Amino acid sequence: DSDSSKVGIGCCACIAFIGIILFAFSWGSVEPTEWGLSTTHSPSHTTTTPVILPSLFHPNSQMTVYDGGRYLIGPFNSFIKFPRTQQTIKLSDDTDADVLFHSIQTAHNSQLLAPPLSTRTNEGLSLQLSVSFQYKLIQANIPQLYALASTNYESTFLRIGRQTLLAIAGSYAASDYWVKEQF
Repeated sequence: DSDSSKVGIGCCACIAFIGIILFAFSWGSVEPTEWGLSTTHSPSHTTTTPVILPSLFHPNSQMTVYDGGRYLIGPFNSFIKFPRTQQTIKLSDDTDADVLFHSIQTAHNSQLLAPPLSTRTNEGLSLQLSVSFQYKLIQANIPQLYALASTNYESTFLRIGRQTLLAIAGSYAASDYWVKEQF
């Protein structure tokens, strides 16, 4: 009888230990400068793209965007993180501008560097432009952004920004770039 009680105590201790380990690995965190989407890493899911599941505490929502903090998300879940701060895309090869640009960046902002734009004015003259533009993600649109571009959204923003700037830049005369202060 004492052997069976020892086995029962041992089984309960093992189950409790496994429960504690699972509980410890069920937490996820999102930094205050980020937003996060909860994902699962299911063994039956064979592709490398994570599956976005409804939140454990919000089962009626399709995709919950989490603010900064610690969350109980489950042992096989993690967060895909998106920046909550303003981000910069810079199109330039000017090293002096890069030094100045780096000095005004804060710790929470990041930048994507790309070569300057090369196009022609409406008269056909060669034109090289160094520009930068900034964007900030909208929390409510993060699930749609993830569905559209996964985590490769910055390259999409860069491509769309380059195309738009090139189309607009080519519509001006060369003298407009020297005379006008704003476009």
